[in-house]
Amino acid sequence: MRDRGSACSDRGVRRVLVQRPPARLLAALVVGCLALAASTSAASATITAAPEPVFTKTAGNNHFYFTVEKPTYYSEYRACIVTTKVVPGGEQILEGAFGGPGVSGSLCTANLPAGTKAFNEVVYTESWIPPDGGTYRVCLAAYHNTGGVIWQTEPQANGQYVICPTSTIDRSKPSIGVHLAADAARVNTLSVPVRIDYQDAISPPWQGPNGTASNWVCAAAYPSQCNPTEVSSVCSVPAVPNDMGHYPANLANTFSCTLNVPGEGRYTVCAISADSAVPDSPTIAWNGTASSTTANLSAPACDDVTVDTTGPAVTVTADAANLTTGQLVRFGATATDPAGTSGSYDWDFGDNSAHGSGPAPTHTYTQAGTFVVRATTADAVGNGGSATLTIKVGAAGGTGGGAKGEGGGKESGGAPLPGTGAGTWTPPGSPALDSGQVKAGGAATAVAPLSPAAISQAGGGGGSRSATLGKLRIMAPRSFRSGLRLLKVNVTFGRAGSLRLTLMKGAARISRGTMVATRPGTAGLALRVPKTLAPGAYKLEATFRPGGGKALTKSLPLTVVRAAARPSASSSSTSVPLGLVTQPATD
Repeated sequence: MRDRGSACSDRGVRRVLVQRPPARLLAALVVGCLALAASTSAASATITAAPEPVFTKTAGNNHFYFTVEKPTYYSEYRACIVTTKVVPGGEQILEGAFGGPGVSGSLCTANLPAGTKAFNEVVYTESWIPPDGGTYRVCLAAYHNTGGVIWQTEPQANGQYVICPTSTIDRSKPSIGVHLAADAARVNTLSVPVRIDYQDAISPPWQGPNGTASNWVCAAAYPSQCNPTEVSSVCSVPAVPNDMGHYPANLANTFSCTLNVPGEGRYTVCAISADSAVPDSPTIAWNGTASSTTANLSAPACDDVTVDTTGPAVTVTADAANLTTGQLVRFGATATDPAGTSGSYDWDFGDNSAHGSGPAPTHTYTQAGTFVVRATTADAVGNGGSATLTIKVGAAGGTGGGAKGEGGGKESGGAPLPGTGAGTWTPPGSPALDSGQVKAGGAATAVAPLSPAAISQAGGGGGSRSATLGKLRIMAPRSFRSGLRLLKVNVTFGRAGSLRLTLMKGAARISRGTMVATRPGTAGLALRVPKTLAPGAYKLEATFRPGGGKALTKSLPLTVVRAAARPSASSSSTSVPLGLVTQPATD
């Protein structure tokens, strides 16, 4: 018999061992003499083990903690340790031997005095560093010898003779990938799908509450790469249930969530993931209170995407200035967009006939009248855009009207209004006004009609809103970014008249412009504003006076927001508002 002697003192200090080669691989662990406990006393010794993490992150050897309570009625009472490594088909004994003090190779203490004794044990030897991925068990059993003939033990509360905590060593970091909108370069939605892919060779993602993991997620305006500092609970819900019942299937896992951005632009999302390994303490038993911040953390991974919700700018032309019934007219359409265009067109000729297609259709009107032609297309990410052209058709043998719109004749002789750099748009049945039909004054300039998406983009991407004043409808941005010089709106005159538009801050007038239309139609209005507008609540006060009618006034709320800071060499990121719920990393 080989006793531990002073290697395990009465105070339970850590052992000092001489390293020896591992024992041979055992096909099965037979603990024969432990079964000879038929004559145990009414009261028995109590062995407890501190909870061991399933996966341990340790820079050195791993510690296992036990306590043994010795009854006073045993004169000879010892504790024995066996260390094993889990291998395919069984276990390999690294040191010690099952069976107690009388078995060759046993590592046991000398006789213990009565009371509770603590043991701090390590895997194999103190100086040995167990490799990653190894699963180790340290078993402790207490033996008593009452008759001086044979050493025996008794079962604990769980019916086992030997208490064997187990843990797997994991110092390796997981790897992750971040994918926005399935790796698309552009999307046409402000709610961007986010997918985080987790991969680890040893341990699954961090075992948080309710099966969640621990993924830090952040976003920034491109090209900045933000530093993830908060756990996103909505981005930490795994596709494969995150529990040991699904191990090892959850070594490769996926998390899906949504990034809600404030407007158009290019955005970067970065993430960090934690695995399940818990640090090992050389002096304190692990008690399950470790944070995911102390686990193995992946390197940051990032992806970026461009959010584009503005449709293409469309131009419509016709080849004839004078039309009569039965006359063939050739139309043309072109579209431009930074994302590229689909190349397909849908044509509504305005006379309840079948729609046309392609960039250059032809059509014959069979009835006299005024018709609004609309060509509709889309960009490469699905944003729609359209433009209109008004055609006048006279009866055969009479004089036809002209074609109004870009490329057509102008009834008033005016020129097209200057462009806006974005998609043009007019409501159905409302022709675009030209420079001979609409005049602007004060701080206002008349421009080509604007689409709702273009109005939002011109204001900084905060969306648009509309208001109606009798026969006039005005569309304005919901918010406006400080630093911009032109506040753009769309005005549809259902009746000739005048509009006065005033930007107000409380009772103070900031800017005012006017527009007069000589006939019904739609035009854009660009109001010059100070470049240094202070962020806060403003309002657009619109007053419409139809020809010969009573003036109507309505106010549209407008929020001025602070201009985004430009990334600098010393700035690590420019954060943007997210629709991602975050929480401290204390799980």
